[in-house]
Amino acid sequence: MQTLRKPKDQGGKNLLDIGSRNHAAYTVWLKDYLSDNTARPTWAYLADVILALNARVLDAQKTPLDARYNPFIQAWKPNNNKLPFILKSMMKVSKIYGIVADAPYVPEEVRLQVPIWSHFAREHPNVRQHTKEARCLRKNHHIYLVNGLDELAEADDPNHTAEEDCGCDNCKSDREEGCEFPSSCQAYAEDILADIAPKWSLNTIQPNEDLSLTRDQEAENEISLEVDEAVTFDPEQNQSQYLADYLRIFTNYLGINPDDPHIIAQREPGIREWHRPNPGAVHAYACGSCLHGKTANARGGWSIHFPNGESADETGATEGQIQTEERSAAYAVLRAALRAPNDKELHIVTNNKTVIKRLTTKRKAHEDVGWSDVPETADIFRRAIAALRSRATRTTLTHVSRHRTGWPEVTLTVSRAREAARAATRLEVHEEIDQGIIAFDVAGARLGAMTQRKAHRIIRQIKTSTTPSRRATLTEVERAKVAIEELNNRAPTDATVWKATKSKDLSRNVRNFLWKGLHGAHKVGEYFETMPSPWKELAICPRCECTESMEHILFHCTDPAQAAIWRLAQDALERKLDYRPDVDLGTVWGCGAALFEDEEKEVAAGKARAFQIVVSESAFLIWKIRCERRIQHEDDAAWTLSQTEIINRWQAVINMRISTDRLLTHKSRHKRGALGTQTVLHTWRGLLENEESLPQDWIRRPGCLVGIGTRRIWHPG
Repeated sequence: MQTLRKPKDQGGKNLLDIGSRNHAAYTVWLKDYLSDNTARPTWAYLADVILALNARVLDAQKTPLDARYNPFIQAWKPNNNKLPFILKSMMKVSKIYGIVADAPYVPEEVRLQVPIWSHFAREHPNVRQHTKEARCLRKNHHIYLVNGLDELAEADDPNHTAEEDCGCDNCKSDREEGCEFPSSCQAYAEDILADIAPKWSLNTIQPNEDLSLTRDQEAENEISLEVDEAVTFDPEQNQSQYLADYLRIFTNYLGINPDDPHIIAQREPGIREWHRPNPGAVHAYACGSCLHGKTANARGGWSIHFPNGESADETGATEGQIQTEERSAAYAVLRAALRAPNDKELHIVTNNKTVIKRLTTKRKAHEDVGWSDVPETADIFRRAIAALRSRATRTTLTHVSRHRTGWPEVTLTVSRAREAARAATRLEVHEEIDQGIIAFDVAGARLGAMTQRKAHRIIRQIKTSTTPSRRATLTEVERAKVAIEELNNRAPTDATVWKATKSKDLSRNVRNFLWKGLHGAHKVGEYFETMPSPWKELAICPRCECTESMEHILFHCTDPAQAAIWRLAQDALERKLDYRPDVDLGTVWGCGAALFEDEEKEVAAGKARAFQIVVSESAFLIWKIRCERRIQHEDDAAWTLSQTEIINRWQAVINMRISTDRLLTHKSRHKRGALGTQTVLHTWRGLLENEESLPQDWIRRPGCLVGIGTRRIWHPG
């Protein structure tokens, strides 16, 4: 069932997953519940009470009732069995996908808003919460947030001493509020604050905070990008003043190093190294290239060049299974950011404009959805953003096309990247991630940006990535890719093979036939071998007395229909392609991905379309004849069709497709779905009987007999 729920370009049927849809809906409920007080719905306050009253027994013993603020930003959890259905579902979703407040660097004003009791970033969050000092802090000092504890811990009175009878003004004020031992409470506050992880500790300070951009500078970036001028990178991930805006979901799955929320909260903060300002600037050229794009043979290469020699030039093959120029250029930017000196401004020039857009003007939008909108390149962009964010100085990016005059360095760098792509092997390149940049990554997606549609898309991607492919599917898809590579000299990608099975040039029955074939899902041969009699006998071909398989049915069975149909198909394709193509099982499954070359694109497209139709319809006809013999004629080994019947059936199938194509060119009837007249003409040119006697507009001419096996010559009336 999970295979059917996959996207169509991954071999699925895009089947609705009610569970994923419901999880997306509960994600939106979570967003509303955890929103800032100014936007929080009324029901959320009632939910606070229900959750607090139904804490798990162990958590209730460690965290007092008056300290239970919110289980999603505290370390205590409710007993799900005692919760209403919606709250139970919200807790389940948060556990499956992970929710945590996180950013590379959290502003101090946000850190002060976190509940101090069962603080989610403490190493031991539920320890020492029932001591007399803890009870005094809650009862007499009314401290529930980090902000209050920080004010108490500050020894801002010069007359204060650590003695219990301290007579400073602060201690006197505390005693008036009911605190018997102000010094003990202050020491306790200091211990609790010291137990908070560095990212959320009040002692953490970010140097060079002036690197963030203003709104006016962000608007200037938009203009600069359009005119190919320098665009300034903004290292700040989030500048909000509210804790709710820092909540991230799907942290268990999305990130450079996704992990459990508690572990993410314990990570080191993204603190840039401080350097004395250096007036110099580093110029780097970071370019990417890709050969044989959109095929399984795609090879990516990258190159970085420092014209002033601040760092060594580098060139290499792009890592990853999917290869594009965008991915290669993004990887080049990543390498340039890691290799450039950190004490000087960095000016990067690259040959891909989309990379600059994703790293600058569109970065916040991408990070809001956890880069789920570009899953093929999400890993590289996350690392590139983290590397750029870790730099202590300003960084700019400029787009320069390799064809633009006056930039010989760009031409040189692109040429090196292309040579690297040309030298790349088919083996997937893997490289260890620089651990120093992980602290500058922001895991998951922003909860406040979630809609049901966005959450549903992310959840489906997560489930798809965690659903293993069937062994039979992997075998048949690889068979198809190998066969099409022999035709095209380039292997198609898996996505191309799957998309080809959804082509509108194929009839619905043929599309289903090919889709099941690529999954190895036709019920033949081995499917019946483990069944008891009489079904076990269905595994054997009654004519050949061997185990039946799709390859046997379509190519090796002694049924005369199989050989006759392929002879007719190959004769037709020889007239169309000027050579006799070899057809095997892989060719049948991948026929929709076949490409042919010609000086005119329309002629080449016509050849590919004719090949697709003839091969798929011929294979499907053989399958139908086999099913007719085994089902309708009850496995009668002596039953066969005559040669005349075989020829007539094949010609009828092809002629039906020709007639359908003629009808589909009617634009007033089919509107945008209508076939182009030239598409039909180029598809069937060279395959029709008496073609030389047909009028040029035979598609629309009534009474004109067109097809294969039609011997009547058309005479104009």
